[in-house]
Amino acid sequence: MVKACNVSHLWLFGILHLLVYPASNGYNTYFDRDTGPIGGLASPPNVTLSLGRLVQVMDLAALVLTWMVVPKVFVGVLVYQVASRLYSYHRVRIKALPWLSLVMVGLFQGVLIYAMIAALASQAIAPGPLAAIFVYLVASYPITQAYQMDEDARRGDTTVAMVLGTKGCLAATGLLFGIFLALAWAVVPKVEVLVLCLAPVLVAYTRLVLRFRQGFPLVYKDVFGLVVLNGLGVVAYAGIYYLMGRS
Repeated sequence: MVKACNVSHLWLFGILHLLVYPASNGYNTYFDRDTGPIGGLASPPNVTLSLGRLVQVMDLAALVLTWMVVPKVFVGVLVYQVASRLYSYHRVRIKALPWLSLVMVGLFQGVLIYAMIAALASQAIAPGPLAAIFVYLVASYPITQAYQMDEDARRGDTTVAMVLGTKGCLAATGLLFGIFLALAWAVVPKVEVLVLCLAPVLVAYTRLVLRFRQGFPLVYKDVFGLVVLNGLGVVAYAGIYYLMGRS
């Protein structure tokens, strides 16, 4: 894992979370034209041409800012942007290819981001953490599509969730998350802190499985809550690990 956090990492974090990721989600929304819950919106607004223009401005701003402050990862950010467009663009639509989209999420949202972080720290890419990060991203992918199957079917897409079904999504997420924890135990420093930070995710996931077995459907609110806990857990681990390294 990356041993040091510096100003360049903070710049990359800001560029990704304030520009690149929102633009990617906006581009996906532009082509999906969802009427049901998506991302952090329970009732998304109607898609207009202005959304497409805003996404383009954010993409350009991300590239310019990256070139100015963290040029070492400029190519990585550009590749991520291109990949996210191919994922959503209707003439390519990798999202509609279930297994390719699954691998793509693991590679570009996981492996590529890790490679950029390692590059900023001038560290070699370690295969163990690389595998753990790939599995971690892939684990959360099916369940985030589970409540959107009707929307995806309306557009003619075939997603991983549609292939697996709700029960299969829950099983796949649990299995892959378990594999991630096994890998993390071998390669992640201070792994006990990571497990503690992700404990709420395990509790929320167990609750989802139990409710589903009782006949309750998998709904947006529950899945989004799981995603939020997952993100907060990772951020908490990164913060604690950084502070422990400074002490």
